Amino acid sequence: MAGIAARLGKLLPVFFVGGAVFGLLAAATGELDFFQPWLIGAYIIFVIAMATGGAITGPWAGRMAAAATASADDRPSSELQLVMHEPRALIGSIVLMSAIVVILFLMVFKPGR
Repeated sequence: MAGIAARLGKLLPVFFVGGAVFGLLAAATGELDFFQPWLIGAYIIFVIAMATGGAITGPWAGRMAAAATASADDRPSSELQLVMHEPRALIGSIVLMSAIVVILFLMVFKPGR
């Protein structure tokens, strides 16, 4: 199961970049102005999310996987407990989840259009 999670984790950036590419293609074929305020906001939030994933949550997931692999099966080790409760991981998760909500809001309601 850990191997599947690791492979899927490596694919997440591909899915996000693929989504951005297809979003830009949809905007181009729909003859949308790429510089509408709601799109510019989405671009900025997307870059923030990608940077957060690369700088905070991606490395944290690697540390979590390493600590979980090294931990005994019956209960988490102290190292795993420390990694699980890192404040940066919580902040990164909040930023990413908030980014998804904001991007969905911008894509659905298109404020400033």
